[in-house]
Amino acid sequence: MKFVYVFLSLLVLNLTLTAGAQVDNNIDGLDPDAMAEDFVQILNEYLVENEGYPALARNTILDDVALSIAESVGCTDAVIELNVQERTLEAGYAVFEGDALPRVTRNPLASIVNQSPIESVAELAVSQIYGNAIAQPGQFYREIGVGVFPCVVNEGDNAIGSNQQYALFVILGSQPNVLPVVIASGNPALDVEEAPIELTISFHEEDTRPRPDNFGQGDTLKLDDEPLTDETLEQDFESFVSWEFESCGTHTLYYEIADKNGNTLSGDVSIELVCDSE
Repeated sequence: MKFVYVFLSLLVLNLTLTAGAQVDNNIDGLDPDAMAEDFVQILNEYLVENEGYPALARNTILDDVALSIAESVGCTDAVIELNVQERTLEAGYAVFEGDALPRVTRNPLASIVNQSPIESVAELAVSQIYGNAIAQPGQFYREIGVGVFPCVVNEGDNAIGSNQQYALFVILGSQPNVLPVVIASGNPALDVEEAPIELTISFHEEDTRPRPDNFGQGDTLKLDDEPLTDETLEQDFESFVSWEFESCGTHTLYYEIADKNGNTLSGDVSIELVCDSE
């Protein structure tokens, strides 16, 4: 049985993969969306708790590109040109002024094809993803895309067995003036034992592109569970803020961030707390 394993490396800038022959992506018991969510949750918990780095936000463009690559890797035996920057550009991922291509990771950030539980793969990959991608000078990734594509492997006409597996591809990226606010691990629904519960809110800033019209280093922020007004308390910018959610169910937080040049970003972020007692 043939498997393809490619581990994280930022040394190779143009990567071509050849995948083994695989067929049948209808596999009972594997939920690709849930597997992708689990991967992001484990990575984000590691970043916040172990590295003091704000949690990453899922991005639909990066998700779609990651899934298309995972599908190509997992279920064809063709040579695959990754072209992650070109793919994300064509899909509409924004580019920083002066750059020709988006700021995204270009190489695999975890083993490409695997049979292990997604939790095991994520737990092995998170420190490498941080050390070899996020922690590198000048990166400041804020968004993530994850694609998971299940397949059953069959090799040749005379194969006597099959093997359930999945292809996984992960992309990190950042866009100008897009600074996600992320509650806890970033999942829209979070299982908790009970409420009230205190969760960490992650705020991103931009330290690598100091242009007056780009949102840069954070200066102040406002945060409330009601729409903001002139009376909403303003505080110094922090990458992490603790917030107590008093009940189970869906909650929305409203925010406004200002940088040191007076640029502001505002929006809201929601989470559903699913309590064990419900």
